[in-house]
Amino acid sequence: MLAISIQNLGILENEFSNITLFPNPNNGIFTLKGLPESPLKIRIVDILGRNIQVFSERIFSSDFQVSLNNLEKGIYFLEIRGENAKQVFKFIVE
Repeated sequence: MLAISIQNLGILENEFSNITLFPNPNNGIFTLKGLPESPLKIRIVDILGRNIQVFSERIFSSDFQVSLNNLEKGIYFLEIRGENAKQVFKFIVE
């Protein structure tokens, strides 16, 4: 006899689904809006995957301004990681 146990895990809502990055394109200064107030790791990488900046901190506001004045023009990616979710944004520096 074969016994099968099924557990309904439900659907996890992505805690980052309401985050926006603006302006995009930008000059290296932009805002993340809609961040959850929880421990986050925010990583910025260039088009080749090289780390440009890493922020690991507890966010106490739904808005977070990033200021990277020394970025060369190009395409970058911003990755946000939390305990249960990950979101990647593409942005352009002009």
